[in-house]
Amino acid sequence: LCFLDEHHVRDGRLENLDVLLVAGGDTFDLAEGLGREGARELADFVTGGGCYIGSCAGAYLMLRSSKQQVNLFNYVRVKIKNHVNECPSMKGAAATYARYRCADIFHPVRDEVVVRSKGIDPFGGDEDIVAPLFGGPVMIPDGDASTLATYSGFTRKTIFLVDQDRARDMVLNNSAAVRKEYGAGSIYLFGPHFEHPHYRAANRVITDIVR
Repeated sequence: LCFLDEHHVRDGRLENLDVLLVAGGDTFDLAEGLGREGARELADFVTGGGCYIGSCAGAYLMLRSSKQQVNLFNYVRVKIKNHVNECPSMKGAAATYARYRCADIFHPVRDEVVVRSKGIDPFGGDEDIVAPLFGGPVMIPDGDASTLATYSGFTRKTIFLVDQDRARDMVLNNSAAVRKEYGAGSIYLFGPHFEHPHYRAANRVITDIVR
């Protein structure tokens, strides 16, 4: 197990790895730090048989985008459901963490969500999994990615940043986890943080991919 920064990626340190996990943060900072060299290294890593796991910012990074810097990483054709032309009205503290650095990405809920498996490994069976959502994408695959799990519900810990009916419409039944085969490798993109250490059932998804 090793921890990498953008310099390591650009210097070719992915060459000897099997799996790369990129979690939360700022997608634009990730893209700017990696740049064209990092984008090429990521592409070579996956096409050569590597496995990329991206959650939250790590997922946004790989989605098709026209935004500068992020458009260097257009690996997965997925529409973002929480992409809006006009932000819904928010109340109180919600306004402080509902928006993203990209003004047209909006976060309708925060904290725990329920995710339902589609019965495809590593989401075997029909088990519902609870995991936290802290700004990750709500996805609609557009042809070249498979849905592994969908957002299916909320819990008592879910924080609604907009009207609950609007939140349900924006989130539920859309993709929470997708996979794309890319060259000899694969790309897994997660909206929720399945790697969060307080959620063992969600953690098993990550460890099953690694194994």
